[in-house]
Amino acid sequence: MLNRLPKVAITYPTSDSPNKPTIASTLTPIIKWDYQDEDGDQQQRFRVRIINLATGAIKVQSGDQVSNSKQWKVPDGALAEYEKYAVEVEVFDGFDWSVVSARKYFMVNLLSIKGAVRHTEEWNGNRQAYNMKQSGSPESPRGYSVYWAGEKFVLQGTATGLPDTVQVTMTGGYTAALSPTGSDKTMWTGELADPSFEQLPDGPVTFTFTATNEYQTKVDTVAVTILGDWTEYYQSHRVK
Repeated sequence: MLNRLPKVAITYPTSDSPNKPTIASTLTPIIKWDYQDEDGDQQQRFRVRIINLATGAIKVQSGDQVSNSKQWKVPDGALAEYEKYAVEVEVFDGFDWSVVSARKYFMVNLLSIKGAVRHTEEWNGNRQAYNMKQSGSPESPRGYSVYWAGEKFVLQGTATGLPDTVQVTMTGGYTAALSPTGSDKTMWTGELADPSFEQLPDGPVTFTFTATNEYQTKVDTVAVTILGDWTEYYQSHRVK
């Protein structure tokens, strides 16, 4: 009896276009596929190949795997960021190998952002002086994340994946665009100050850091606490 060839279609990555590859945010993505066989034969083996589109060379391959699994995790150390890859899969039904699947395309980009909100040096000094007067300890009762209404907020973002922009949005809709400190775009800095900050009520204020590049957007959120306003510091701590 004639064996009908199994069919395989890659389901991840999903892109059919080398110009718009699927963006993987890990260096060890899991390649997945759909297996079909008109004779009802089960998948017995598979082969996965990942090809560097720039060179045409095979970047990594699974080799001949005896398995009915419909996925394969790319091993550590095989891929690099910002290289475009094509994926091909073949499956074996116990009698014959399938035709090579249609190619799918992907690229790795590990975009990330970690935000931090800081005091100016002057106001951190004021916070510690207030604490020393209150408790004899520089870090109590006002911890580092406690601010007086009216303080300027110093913003820092630590990034990977070469963001094009890092924006910060504060509770109330205030925004700041951060600037990279170097060409590697790993550290971004900026600040937020507004006369209306003197009216900020006691309680939490949230800062949302948004890093964006051509491929992805990542977000990190930082919360600080407002307690009292800046005039309270001067009233409790008469500056001589």
